[in-house]
Amino acid sequence: MTALDHGSRILSDAVPGPQASAYGGDRVFGNTSAGSMVLTLHEWTALPAVKAVMKAFSGTVEADAERMEFAISLYGSMDAGNAERLLQSDRQGFDLVSVHLSNGGEHSELQARQIERLRALFSNGPMGNVVIGGDFNATSIGNGDSAQQIQKFRAEGFDVDAGRIDDGRGGTSASNIPIDHILPRGVGSTPAERWEREESDHDGQQVDVTLPAW
Repeated sequence: MTALDHGSRILSDAVPGPQASAYGGDRVFGNTSAGSMVLTLHEWTALPAVKAVMKAFSGTVEADAERMEFAISLYGSMDAGNAERLLQSDRQGFDLVSVHLSNGGEHSELQARQIERLRALFSNGPMGNVVIGGDFNATSIGNGDSAQQIQKFRAEGFDVDAGRIDDGRGGTSASNIPIDHILPRGVGSTPAERWEREESDHDGQQVDVTLPAW
């Protein structure tokens, strides 16, 4: 939980209900009709507005924090001049990549090579804001070759766990196995939500992303 999320929760928990009492049994905003009116305005106007602002601000701050982490990793892996040029050239750029990789089983070796080639595209090529999503037909858990290749995306600044949906239903595949992934880098992303499959054999994963402000 981010500091802003924590602050928002504190703000919500601190909202006085209609029967909330303070010192000496008096209501927080007083017992007068004006006090009741202030309480109503607080609950239905001021608080929702503040929470909406905090949510938008939180998305921007998270994007900037991820951008900063990416910047630090760049500066640590190359000279400052090259890192600065990359950050400037890709400042507001955004690449969206959709993949559907080979199934496992007899194709496991091919699948691992495909994931390795995909990762190489973003270690040797574009270094900016990216979201990779799709059916990898492989989990990121365990010691298998494909799982290890997915985990290596962390070293390139990607959030390997951004597509995980914690609703107790497992993954989004037909067998509820987590073989579908969302891998963002350089952008803020909200927790993934399930998009019901309807006629597809997989559920979708939905996240909102926020480009950094610098």
